[in-house]
Amino acid sequence: METREITNKNVWEKFNLSFPNPSYFQSWYWGEVQKATGVETQRLGFFDGKKLIGIAQVFDIKAKRGHFLYVRQGPVLSDWNKKNANFVLDELKNLAKEKNASFIRISPLLSLGNYESLGLRNFGLRFSPTHNLDAENRWVLDLTPNEDELLQAMRKTTRYLIRHAPDENIKVTVSENEKDLDKFLSIYADTAKNKHFVPHSQLKEEFAVFSKEKKAKLYLAFQKKEILAGAFIVYYGNEAIYRHGATTNIGRKTSASYIAQWQAIKDAKQAGLKQYNFWGIAPTDNPKHPWQGLSLFKKGFGGRQMDFLHAMDLPIKWNYWITFAIDYLTMVKKGYKS
Repeated sequence: METREITNKNVWEKFNLSFPNPSYFQSWYWGEVQKATGVETQRLGFFDGKKLIGIAQVFDIKAKRGHFLYVRQGPVLSDWNKKNANFVLDELKNLAKEKNASFIRISPLLSLGNYESLGLRNFGLRFSPTHNLDAENRWVLDLTPNEDELLQAMRKTTRYLIRHAPDENIKVTVSENEKDLDKFLSIYADTAKNKHFVPHSQLKEEFAVFSKEKKAKLYLAFQKKEILAGAFIVYYGNEAIYRHGATTNIGRKTSASYIAQWQAIKDAKQAGLKQYNFWGIAPTDNPKHPWQGLSLFKKGFGGRQMDFLHAMDLPIKWNYWITFAIDYLTMVKKGYKS
């Protein structure tokens, strides 16, 4: 077995898209987003002879809380057996030592059962103290039913708000133009402030990369000329992904965010996509969880929950524990942990 860098986008994407739930953060396009923001990115391919059996897009993160290698929603392996896992983790460990990183953080799209059957703890991995950064608990909607069936499967309140949106004179525009991103960002910043979350810093780069490939759209809801809500949707594989959303104070008193989502869902279905991915939700129904309100909004459209393994850390140096303590205390402060 050997490791080689992959420089061919088609080879990379063909492998990643061959799985039922392809990894968004392991996509070639997300790697381009990272490179556009100055993050050192390596695309490693793992080969058994001439056969490609796995990939890992590695991001070299140098943050105030520590220096680590991040493989978001990866590595992606055709077969997660002990032999392959041992080889890949050893290769990542050697790379971390070469780059003088304190630890490696991975979050492959595996089940808890995979973690136990593979004995991943025996490889030195431990669960990360961070919260659900990589949509390990997500809400998804099957798009194969017809529109009437989709409406009937929604929560009664959600269905009512969608059907009565015309009474509020709310219109939704759809754009692939980067110039319209500023309209979204203007209310996104206010939403982050009001809801007490740190806004994502790479939205411009994410939209630029994905819209260039015709894989991103902005849904903006207006009442007359006033923007009330917006949804940032990306397309990958057979699904549409609700990556970011924003609503003004006035918009929260209307059906604006609901009608924007419904339009995005209808468009995804019309495009022949199989699934609408609402992205991350709170792991439980704990009413004190910071994401509880957002989770109720997403679940109102019908669908089901999908759960993947929580992110895992592989400590390399002693100062990993400083980062661990910082991350853990931050999660407690924000209400993600008790």
